[in-house]
This record gives sequence, structure tokens and C-alpha cells, in this order.
Amino acid sequence: MRALLAAALLLAACAKDPGPGKAGYEPRDAAFALAAPADWRVTEDQGEGHRVSFFGPPGSYAESIGVYRYEATTPEAYRAARAGGSAGPLTARPDGRFEFSARSLTPEMHGRPPEEVTVRHVLVPAGSVLWALVYTRPSSRPAGIAFDELAASFKPKG
Repeated sequence: MRALLAAALLLAACAKDPGPGKAGYEPRDAAFALAAPADWRVTEDQGEGHRVSFFGPPGSYAESIGVYRYEATTPEAYRAARAGGSAGPLTARPDGRFEFSARSLTPEMHGRPPEEVTVRHVLVPAGSVLWALVYTRPSSRPAGIAFDELAASFKPKG
């Protein structure tokens, strides 16, 4: 019996390990779980459906990954409300998620000129909730792997 309990505890501990350079993240209400880059900055609950954002990589913080929750909406309605004419097509993925990308200009701030950014949206329908995973990076920078890894690890609960 003790061996069985020890094996179960070890298996549970291994299942929660997000991997090298990653940190497991779960909000206070446990609505989802994901693995995020361990060394990126984090902000939580900024309003308007925002649940959490990660900013990195360290030293530049040029990229951001946001997780948003929307009630009773569809992937099509989400894309229409946020993307404007610059968005690519909404694509259904084999994993049941949806994706589209858009480009836009940042506002001029603190004397810095506007910059073109690429915004990639991965939409995760979960019952009456639509989760939006949003990756923003300067268009001049190649996309890193952090977003794909975070999106693959994202698991809504309930």
C-alpha cells in the first residue's frame, strides 16, 4: 500500500513539472492551467476579460502573451470585433482551436515612433467561455517559441 501511495505521489509531482525554464501558472480561481516562461514578467487581472499577461524575454520585454476570458461569444465574433481589415482568415485547427493573425501600429509614446507589431490569436472554445491567447511581437523580430509552448500547455478547467 505504501509503495502504491509513493508511486501515485511521484506520478502527480512529475505531471505538474512544466519543464526546464518553465513555471506552472494557475489563477486564483483555478479556471485554467498553463506552463509559461519562468523568467518573464507577469501581470494579472487588468480588466476587460484579462486574466494574465507574460512579458519577455528578459532584457527586452518586446513580446507579450495575454490570456483573456470572454463569455458567450464565438471565434468568428471575437475576430470580427478585434481584428479589423488587417487580419488574416480565421482558421480551424485540428485540436479544436481557432487561429488568426493581424498586424497593427503601436501608438506613438514617450517620443518613440509607432512600430508595426504582429498579433497572433489562438482561440480556445470551452463550453460557454471563449479563451483568447494573444501573442504580440514587433514585426521586425522573428517569432520565438514561447507562445507556441504556452498555447500547447493551456488547459481550461470546468
